Amino acid sequence: PPLARSVMSRVARAQLFPHSGEGGKEHENRAGDKLAELAESVGLMDGVPRGAAFLDLCGGPGAWSQFLLAKRELALRGFGFTLRENAGEDGDWQAEDKDQWYPDLLARSDWKALWGADRTGDLLKPDNLEHATAQMAGHKVVLCVADGGFSDKAIPANLLELYFYRLLLGEVLMAASCLAPGGKFVCKLYTALSTATGALLYLVGRLFDHAEIVKPMSSRTTGPERYLFASGFRANAAETKTIIQALAKAHKLGNGRSPLDVPLLTPVVGAEELARDATFMESARAMSS
Repeated sequence: PPLARSVMSRVARAQLFPHSGEGGKEHENRAGDKLAELAESVGLMDGVPRGAAFLDLCGGPGAWSQFLLAKRELALRGFGFTLRENAGEDGDWQAEDKDQWYPDLLARSDWKALWGADRTGDLLKPDNLEHATAQMAGHKVVLCVADGGFSDKAIPANLLELYFYRLLLGEVLMAASCLAPGGKFVCKLYTALSTATGALLYLVGRLFDHAEIVKPMSSRTTGPERYLFASGFRANAAETKTIIQALAKAHKLGNGRSPLDVPLLTPVVGAEELARDATFMESARAMSS
């Protein structure tokens, strides 16, 4: 019977993927479990100096900030930037109450919420990104962790990548704009089949010494979600400034409009140039298969 098959499927999945449940095992929600697992698997906290700063980008309600601040031996200082509830226009993608920062985070003296020039926390607006970057200037931001995504069930799973592109662009630009030399970047991804997404991954590979894609066991087993991890930010490399300028120009083309209206822009790097990099293309094909 269908019900029996459904129960058997859930039992089998739980046995094969014991950490792919709905709730958090060690943290207030599953997002905290994901970062804990990622940190362990990629060595996220290795070499992080005491007293350094981090940015929790698009991370409300703040499970990732809680995880990082719990490393008391490091005495980290945190910044958070996320979309404020009811910030968008009617029909636009909206943040929900459950995505707003935890009150205990807002009350901390070692953590600060950033909202941007217009106080909405909308990363797609260039002025907000620049305002937040200026507020972090002078702080040694060594970690940028970004868990932005869409909860709009009207978007088919196979199209999430296209709607997500501009948010991913903003997250990469923010990381490149605020990280200190040698900094690390963690960012949620969906699929990576389009040239536009491929171009961003290619540029991440130019901005950092190391980059890889990982899928935590705590992510939904059949879902498209995965994470980009990059380390060794090349802040002083000759091409870094040029890449940041190109990303900023592409970001401004969206003019702060909703990704539901303007989901995809012209790739920052053309398909022909990507194809000339054999190492990148081999990695891209492996990730897409």
